Amino acid sequence: MRCSWLLILGFVLNVAHCLEILGLDRDPNLEVSRNVTAVLGEAVHLTCRYLGQSQIQSAVWKRRSNSQSKSKRLAGFSQGQAFGRDEFSTPHSLTNLTVKVDVSRVGVEGEYVCEFESEEEDFFASVFVNVVARPHIQILVDAETINDTHYQVVSCSAVGGRPTPQISWLVGGLPPSDNFFTVNVTETHSNGTSTLSSVLSFPTHLQDENIVTCVVQHPTLPQPELTTAVVEIYKCTRMYTC
Repeated sequence: MRCSWLLILGFVLNVAHCLEILGLDRDPNLEVSRNVTAVLGEAVHLTCRYLGQSQIQSAVWKRRSNSQSKSKRLAGFSQGQAFGRDEFSTPHSLTNLTVKVDVSRVGVEGEYVCEFESEEEDFFASVFVNVVARPHIQILVDAETINDTHYQVVSCSAVGGRPTPQISWLVGGLPPSDNFFTVNVTETHSNGTSTLSSVLSFPTHLQDENIVTCVVQHPTLPQPELTTAVVEIYKCTRMYTC
């Protein structure tokens, strides 16, 4: 019998979670921006308005925590006074908790709850903030000689992206062939962001295109970012026979 009750409880919790995902649990008294994508280093607005008829006495933004410690009050109205702390600005009014949040760190990402308290009942809704970071692109051209063969080495790095950026190459406007081009990719992580580095190398005497393009794709970029580099090409020298 105990197992049956546990199964019923699990079913109820699962249905509640599904309703929350579908947005069917939304309180018609509240207007809320449910899922917000914020760019690291920029500001984002979180919207939460009370549309009902009850007399609101206090209102607050809190961060939902998995621990049992009391949630920190980040912004709101208490005893008629507006307040805002950390990255949160003071809200517009007692029934309009819209705030500006400065996304100065990846740790801003998480779930936040806006609450309105009246004499009759409390109204609340959750908002999830997803933090992304726009990568900084660097490109460098170098050369090396291995076993008497001269190589061009082009390094392209997308630094500090969140999520991890994607890098591809174009040589003369086309993807490099596998015949004599080699690509090595490394990824590092720091402070919640990722840096992807891609190194394109090829024998100088086998290449007749002097333009190499690094193509970086990332959700923060409206279109792929193209960064070009000029490389050394085949020339008639004592080293190479014309």
